[in-house]
Amino acid sequence: MYIRIAPEYEAYRDFITKVPQETYQTTNVYCYRRNTVVKARMNDRDIIIKRFKRPVRLNQVVYTFFRKNKALRAYENAYILKDRGIDTAMPIAYIIIKKHGLIHTAYFLSEYLPYPGLDEVYAKTTDDNERNQLDDAFTDFIVNLDNKKIRHRDFRATNILCHKENDGYHFALIDANRLQLDEVPGQLAAMYTVIQLGLDNDIMKRIVPLYIKKRGFSLEQCINTLAKIENYRIQRHNMKHALKRALGLEKNKVPIKPGIFNQQNTKK
Repeated sequence: MYIRIAPEYEAYRDFITKVPQETYQTTNVYCYRRNTVVKARMNDRDIIIKRFKRPVRLNQVVYTFFRKNKALRAYENAYILKDRGIDTAMPIAYIIIKKHGLIHTAYFLSEYLPYPGLDEVYAKTTDDNERNQLDDAFTDFIVNLDNKKIRHRDFRATNILCHKENDGYHFALIDANRLQLDEVPGQLAAMYTVIQLGLDNDIMKRIVPLYIKKRGFSLEQCINTLAKIENYRIQRHNMKHALKRALGLEKNKVPIKPGIFNQQNTKK
């Protein structure tokens, strides 16, 4: 077992080394699927513990010998975000467990940020003026990420925390083990990023054109690009689940919502 602990948290080494035993007190479960994400108590503080599922055998070899594993990337990327002025949870430690010389299980520990997700904030924002302020602040945040050459490759609303203070809305990125750095996203990459958000259609129809305008892109070109991306995602989804049904791994058709930008494009 390999453990790397941030210097500020050395006092918690005894707790951290026992994390793989999973005897800690869990106070909330955010994800219990491919990976497990829980909120737990580490002595006197709340933390987040993410356990990465064992990779398939090929990826075990890749992550052991050729590529940084997800826990290490999450740890290092948190410092990169902090250094570039983007809020994120402070990294505490990461743990790597090997079996037969290959990476088997990995854990990433970080501080808990007591802020709601962006989707939750939008759901509670019903006042038009407040909603417009949130739209403007959030699109400014995306442009700021672009300008700082940060592209979050899993840019879902649930990975963006949001809270309001006297000087306006503030945002934080979490689950940042997949970052693309040191290149300002062009039009295509930018559209691939924003389409991941998965917010309600009405919100997407407001913030995407606003973001496009702030980036100085062509609205018509971007809408066409978004329509193509959505068509590709729908086709990939249908092929994936058709194969699963053919293999007997699932019985019912898995629905997918039609692309909202396809609808816009059709109406033109």
